[in-house]
Amino acid sequence: MSERRIRRWAFAAALLALGCGDASAGGPAIAELEVSVEDQGGHTTNAHCAVLPVLLGGRVRAEIDVAGEFSMLLEGTNDFVLLSFEGVRDAAELGLAIDAETLRSTYTERLEVTTTENAEFVVRLASRCAQ
Repeated sequence: MSERRIRRWAFAAALLALGCGDASAGGPAIAELEVSVEDQGGHTTNAHCAVLPVLLGGRVRAEIDVAGEFSMLLEGTNDFVLLSFEGVRDAAELGLAIDAETLRSTYTERLEVTTTENAEFVVRLASRCAQ
């Protein structure tokens, strides 16, 4: 192998070593949102993990029915996630928009939800999925 070719290989290897020094693949870190619901007795009735897409244009969508009492719609892109409610009192005020950067850090929230039929639930949100 010529000296010039050896230098090219050494240079390419050095560039690869610089690019691979981090634990990530060079893209954005994964953003997750775990949604769980507890009934009045403290029993978890629903749990859902949404992993936001990392590619531009990617979308996630989940319709979550909670024990036939109310429902939640979770919609996300690589930038943010929207959570909306149906069948609960003050649904418009309970809706959330959470940006992906917030989900990449430590995020938790607790929402008290009362259905239109007066059943009470607690919705817990967390930035890391337990599963």
